[in-house]
Amino acid sequence: MVLAGGSGLRFSAALPKQFHNLAGRPIVEYAIETMARNEGIDRIYVVYPEGYAELLGKVIAKYRHFKSIELVKGGSSRAASTRAALDAIGTVSRRKVLFHDAVRPFLTDEILERCITGLDAYDSVDTVVPAVDTVVKLDESLQCLDSIPNRAQLRRGQTPQGFWLDQLSQAYEGVDDEGLNRFTDDCGVLLSRFPDARIGAVAGGDDNIKITTPTDMFLAEQILFAGVGPQGHPVIDRIRYKAVAAVFGATSGLGLASAERLQELGWTVESASRANGVDVRDPAQVEAFLQGVHERHGRIDLVANFSGVLHVGKLVAMEQQKLEETLGVNLMGSINVSRAAHTHLSATKGHLVLISSSSYYRGRGDTAAYSASKAAVVNLTQALADEWAADGVTVSCIVPRRADTPMRRNAFPDEDQSGNLSPNAVADAIVDLHNRQQTGIIKHVY
Repeated sequence: MVLAGGSGLRFSAALPKQFHNLAGRPIVEYAIETMARNEGIDRIYVVYPEGYAELLGKVIAKYRHFKSIELVKGGSSRAASTRAALDAIGTVSRRKVLFHDAVRPFLTDEILERCITGLDAYDSVDTVVPAVDTVVKLDESLQCLDSIPNRAQLRRGQTPQGFWLDQLSQAYEGVDDEGLNRFTDDCGVLLSRFPDARIGAVAGGDDNIKITTPTDMFLAEQILFAGVGPQGHPVIDRIRYKAVAAVFGATSGLGLASAERLQELGWTVESASRANGVDVRDPAQVEAFLQGVHERHGRIDLVANFSGVLHVGKLVAMEQQKLEETLGVNLMGSINVSRAAHTHLSATKGHLVLISSSSYYRGRGDTAAYSASKAAVVNLTQALADEWAADGVTVSCIVPRRADTPMRRNAFPDEDQSGNLSPNAVADAIVDLHNRQQTGIIKHVY
């Protein structure tokens, strides 16, 4: 059961929060996909608020080939929505049933497995994580501390919560409509009817957050963009056909290593740089190169832009030409490559990879323009992930730390390169990102 029937009042938006986009997809879609692909789940019911059946219908249409998915109109409260879902199932039987909040997008197969197997030992299971803060209990006035419970015994509740269907149905039969409003979760309903029920605690995850406020949404974006949320599902078997990559800036360094790595995997790789007449600052040259690749091979599956320049010096003293080159190559070059790649990647449901730098999240002295341009590339990635999700195009960004490249050596000739990143690590990151096919990831490579 995916409980998506809430109105999201605390999110302070007209659209219920479960339908807001996270990296180009409605929040509710993440949990639905995880459940649809999980072998332990037989059937899915999605509870929706009035007026959103059509929107949800479009979401679940993508996953109905995995298993049966049904929509259920929700009630005025969480408990009322659960009752509606139970009514939709109909015949009460000894089956396992899980309830999950639609606004917890980072559900994992591991958590699902712990809930499903945990029911073999308990009447119910609750997904929990340790309470890291000290929790205090207030007195009846809600003004003063009454007690400080032992934190070792405290946990924070998450979802899914798991039940035996017949027992939970009996619990709900004993609660009238008015009484439903007292409960905020289904374990509470079960305990009200069966005080001696054994509810087992199964481990959740710190990333299994609930998106309730705009601040939670910001945190969810960072979890997803950092690549530590849902990782997508491997698609390496796509390389059974003749996959084609177009790599800009592949003359040396990160771009060359990545082009060579893709070729080792059997890809057809075509490289572009100023050395062979393609300047990413010129939209016409970029478009002509990609069109030529398409004409020669009939498709483009991956476009990666490694073109970049790094000029070192104080901003106020830097020559205008160097400033314009920095912004022109690093930022406008990324924009030009993205715009020209869109048509080709839309046709193949392909992948755009842009390259930033660890300087994007902390501007460093003597590289102000470079840091600013790389921060812009990260924002460009996030924006395009949202804009192009409906086209099936994956957009990712690689953020390497200091790397041992000719560009870095030229900029810092006296630097000890022994501790710098190998270009091969970035090449491996591209392969990893392409296998995930999760859009919007900002992949840090250390």
